[in-house]
Amino acid sequence: LLTTLFNAVYLDEPGLWSVKRLMLENPGAPVIYVPTHKSHVDYLLLSFCLFCRDMNCPHIAAGDNLSIPLLGTVFRLCGAFF
Repeated sequence: LLTTLFNAVYLDEPGLWSVKRLMLENPGAPVIYVPTHKSHVDYLLLSFCLFCRDMNCPHIAAGDNLSIPLLGTVFRLCGAFF
């Protein structure tokens, strides 16, 4: 679905690989991502990009307003909790 919505996604690849290296060197250390939250797609896209690079997907703190039929289920499957 995401690949049909976007033509391209620009990432700081060296920065992301630095995070992955630090995660491998410090297993169990917490990693916190702070998306700009310009839309609800931000955290879904972040999870997708991390998954494609064999990195752990984050848990996502979502507001109760997103716990709606169908979409709430999709968000939960993507790591959201309400």
